[in-house]
Amino acid sequence: MKLIRQIFSNIIIVFLSTTICILLLEISLRVYNSFFEVVESSTTKEITFQNFAFNSNSNKMHIYHPEIGWSLKPNYNIKNGIFINKDGFRSSIKESILDLNEPKILILGDSMVFGKFVKQKEIFSEKLNVKQKEIIFVNTGVIGYSTLQEYLVLKKNISIPNIKLVILFHTLANDMWTNVKPGNFNPTASLKYDQLTFSKPSTIYTVPFYKRTMLYKFTDKNLLYGRDLEYLFYRLDFEIRGAQSDVWKIQSKLIQKMSNLTKKSSIPFIIVDIPTRNQLNKIVKSQKRQDLMRQLCKDNNITYYSLMEFYPEDWLDLFIKKDTHWNNIGHTFIARFVENTVLKNMYLLSK
Repeated sequence: MKLIRQIFSNIIIVFLSTTICILLLEISLRVYNSFFEVVESSTTKEITFQNFAFNSNSNKMHIYHPEIGWSLKPNYNIKNGIFINKDGFRSSIKESILDLNEPKILILGDSMVFGKFVKQKEIFSEKLNVKQKEIIFVNTGVIGYSTLQEYLVLKKNISIPNIKLVILFHTLANDMWTNVKPGNFNPTASLKYDQLTFSKPSTIYTVPFYKRTMLYKFTDKNLLYGRDLEYLFYRLDFEIRGAQSDVWKIQSKLIQKMSNLTKKSSIPFIIVDIPTRNQLNKIVKSQKRQDLMRQLCKDNNITYYSLMEFYPEDWLDLFIKKDTHWNNIGHTFIARFVENTVLKNMYLLSK
């Protein structure tokens, strides 16, 4: 009995000591930040649609979408090299693509496909449209999109006249993790009796308490880079259970849904995997996600490419300095990859 009391007492002491240390650290960081303003000190609990970047009356390029979460604002055009056409695609084609009968290739993706930080003429889809006169490359990429949002975009645009090919650029760094992450105005997917269920985006996002602490903000700025507790949980679950993890089951079911949509319309479907910088730097040697995606594509007769196998040795030249997005050289490389590998292989397969 005495031993049990001693153990219980030690647990209380450890708990109280840890709590006091966290409180002292939190107070110290708040004092430090009040002088140096290292991180934003706002404690706002809610972000509304009106206050966010998706206000349709603002000069921002994103507008709120009740199913997809957000989309590009049609006819958005500003001096920093971003032009959104009347259909809501980042494209220099002024006519409505929906009304054009020319053969089209639909490109799905997030900020990599959108061309974050590069000028309009530097995007690989724009380069291809300049060179390939007989086919239109429709760039549907939007910053921050998950695989679920890319599926919803495909579902919305699959009926565009004369689509000959659909290419999904899958970003290993974030796409499948965002599928299961509620909030941030994005739709989410979950499993119920091993079946996908979707939750529509909300116009209000409540910031969790821990994200309003200085301890989290300092850790996020220097270590997490936007990753939160939910991301860490699903990441750990994936590393432990792999193909049996919820995040991968949801991802694979979304890919199968995309494949079924294209097959129903007799349109070839291709997936291009974009590796992380850590993989390219050999910091992370595991290619578990690529291996699972490769097998998934094989099982569903989807053509698959991993850019790990195509990037040049001097791959750093393809990226914006200290960033994960392609620069002008990177977009030129991707344009050549699509033209010389994807399209040529599709031509050979059609023979």
